[in-house]
Amino acid sequence: MLVEEVSGKSLRQFSDEHMFKPLGMKHTFFSDDPVEIVKNRASGYKQDDNGRYVIDMTNLFWVGDGGLHTNLDDMLIWNNQFDQPKVGKDPAALINMMNTENTHITPNANVRYANGQFVSQHKGYTEYAHSGGWLGTLTYFSRYPQLKLSFTLMCNDASNGAVFDALEKITAIVIDNVSIQAQ
Repeated sequence: MLVEEVSGKSLRQFSDEHMFKPLGMKHTFFSDDPVEIVKNRASGYKQDDNGRYVIDMTNLFWVGDGGLHTNLDDMLIWNNQFDQPKVGKDPAALINMMNTENTHITPNANVRYANGQFVSQHKGYTEYAHSGGWLGTLTYFSRYPQLKLSFTLMCNDASNGAVFDALEKITAIVIDNVSIQAQ
C-alpha cells in the first residue's frame, strides 16, 4: 500500500519497472490477480492428518508477502545484483544499505537483521539469508559474499522440513570444499 501511495503504481507495476525488468528477470512478479494462471507454476502441497498429500490452498489473497513468483533462472539474476549492482539511483549504495545490519534479533544475539536479510556467521563466513513459504511451499536464499557462493532452495512440500536439514548438510560440505580450495 505504501508503494501505491507514494508511486501511484501497483507493487507489481513498480517492481517490474524499477527492479525486475531492468535486471532482466523475465519470470518474477508480484501476483495481483487471484485468478491469474501462472505458466509453469508448481502447486504447493502438504500432508493431511492421514498422511495423504493435498494441495495447500486458501481463500485469502494479498499482494506482497507470499505473492512473489520467481524461478531459479531469475534467482541467479537476483543473486548477481548483490555482486554487480545495476538497479537504483546509486546501485552500490543500495546494496551497501541492504547489507548494513540495523537490528539485533532477540533472543539469539548471533542473528542480526539487515534490511530484508538475516545476517549470521556460518563456519566463520558471513551469511545473508531469508526464508519464506506460502501455500505448501518452502523457500530459502542465502549468500556468502566472502566465498562468492549462494544457495537457493525451492520446495513445493510444506510438510517436508527435512529439506532444510538437507540444505544445511549440503551447505556445510560445499563451504568446507570451497574453503579448502581458497587456501
